[in-house]
Amino acid sequence: MTTLAHFAASALMKSPNSAGVPREIVTRLSTELTKIMQSPDMRERLAGMGIEPLTSTPGEFGDFIKAEAAKWAKVVKAAGARAE
Repeated sequence: MTTLAHFAASALMKSPNSAGVPREIVTRLSTELTKIMQSPDMRERLAGMGIEPLTSTPGEFGDFIKAEAAKWAKVVKAAGARAE
C-alpha cells in the first residue's frame, strides 16, 4: 500500500434525495440512517468488510462535497487533465 503525505481519499455512500424534498423529511431520513449506521450490528458487519462508517448531517455532507470538489479541481488542474 502506498501512502501519500497530506492526501486522503475515501469512498462514500449517501442516500439520494431529489431537489425539493421537504427539509423535515431529509432530516428524518438522515437521523434514521445515522441510527442504523451507528448500531453495533451494522458497525460489526461493515467492519468485517473493512469499512468504517462515518455519518454526517445533510449540511455537513453539503460542506464535504464542496470541499471535495475544490480539492479534486486542483488535482485535475495540476495534472493537466481534460475531458475528451
